[in-house]
Amino acid sequence: MSRLVLSKLTRGEVTRIFLGCVAFLIYACATLLSNQNVQSVHSYAIERTGMASAISNVVYGAPVATVYWHLFNDFEFSQTPLNELIQKAESKQIEPGALMPYVPDGIGIGQAVFTTVAMRIFGIHPRSIVLLFLCLMGVTTLAFLARFHDERSIVIFSVFMALTIMFASPLGTDAFQVTQIPAGGHRYFSLLAAIPGVHIFLELIDSVKNSVLSKSSLRLLALQSLVFMITYLMNIATVYIFGPLLLFAIYSFIATPRAQGKGILYGKILVVVGTVISLLVIFALLTPRAYRDTGRAQPETTWHHVMIGFGTNPNWPFGNLADVYRGCWPGKPNDSLVAGLSDFNGGCVWAAYAKRNGLSEDQMGKELYDKSFDVATREAALSIFRQYPLQTFVTFVYYKPLAILHTLYVYFHFKFPATFSVSILIICQMSVFLVFAALNRNYLSSQALMPVYFWFGLTAIAASGLYIIAYSSPLTSVDLFFNMLAFIGAVGAGLTAAAFRSFLPSTLFDADSIAG
Repeated sequence: MSRLVLSKLTRGEVTRIFLGCVAFLIYACATLLSNQNVQSVHSYAIERTGMASAISNVVYGAPVATVYWHLFNDFEFSQTPLNELIQKAESKQIEPGALMPYVPDGIGIGQAVFTTVAMRIFGIHPRSIVLLFLCLMGVTTLAFLARFHDERSIVIFSVFMALTIMFASPLGTDAFQVTQIPAGGHRYFSLLAAIPGVHIFLELIDSVKNSVLSKSSLRLLALQSLVFMITYLMNIATVYIFGPLLLFAIYSFIATPRAQGKGILYGKILVVVGTVISLLVIFALLTPRAYRDTGRAQPETTWHHVMIGFGTNPNWPFGNLADVYRGCWPGKPNDSLVAGLSDFNGGCVWAAYAKRNGLSEDQMGKELYDKSFDVATREAALSIFRQYPLQTFVTFVYYKPLAILHTLYVYFHFKFPATFSVSILIICQMSVFLVFAALNRNYLSSQALMPVYFWFGLTAIAASGLYIIAYSSPLTSVDLFFNMLAFIGAVGAGLTAAAFRSFLPSTLFDADSIAG
């Protein structure tokens, strides 16, 4: 069957698919060879609790997405290097302690389940989550190329150019940022939604042309929708992509010709919505009761991040708020809200709420980052909005955008990675990018690339919306940086193709002309 499918492709289309696969493999190699495996007491800082849960299941036999308390404490707070901790846990040298029915880290159930699956497949080591992430990235890449092997395959080259170049940014060269945002880790995981998001978008836009509705394209659309939702359940930050998708769905509905075109669009929307709803229903049915009761299945930290975001204003804490919340933590009469971006501020308003509502210190600890915590931080944030409307307004319209610009300033400092092989792979990725642009120069016109420009431009804007609601820092804004690099890559491909069209004969590197 694969031979029959390939026989229907032109040499130009086969070349695009081949180069797209090469681009993915270069990125995968760069990921595995980069300093993502730097071992320190901070390595995989956020992912450690998921590892504790996975080891609780794989080694100690605990149910999936639960965690033994001593394992959780050791992985979360110990100063022991990660590899040494894992070796001790794997040989059962850590006393497990009481079994917790959920992982109390505030990032949802996704990380614990994903890490458990990864360690079941690839073994008990940190690189397992990277390998499973790359497997999913490979699946979504092949699905995209199987559907869009024309000039729209520029998406693949823009995505992997951006991801590979990121290893030359502070995200790949600054040791601390690498420990906080490792490839395949929690904060990085939302980037997996990039290709599925573009795939869904291009299918919606394609309906405007009255394209044929084939079963194979619908299956690929369903697969991409599945990967997209897996990414969403792993990292809720992926939600920013919903806005552009909804916007383009409305545009497609308005611009699509009647009758047959509308039917094609309805079919595609039905596949996407059906896949999304089905996965959400399965997720709800399979989520353990402890996660449902406490609201921990998905992060309950939106308002917590709003509280942290007030710290972008240099005048924070506003007015007498420091006095109002002084002594928020039991036994610490001098503790209060602090200046700058700090998790402590969310914890402080939670502790004050807990005291007002008669919660014990034990309850205060157990309910940290659950639905009660979200209620407390929302109540505090809304109270601050009402008491200090001018300071709040200035924070959201001036200081938070300013923080975004500062973050980009930090990100756009490139230098050679510490690993020489990664530098070579970045050069290889650039070479593949240039070869693709040269071979397809007659197809990469401004008109053909306009949808791609729109997509990456709009997703960059949508990602910025997250940082206006919460806050932007070099540890939290990887989506914006990626989408900007992908946009620059797509524009660069158009300019490169135009340059090749000016200086080379029209048939010299025309992939379809070579196909004969």
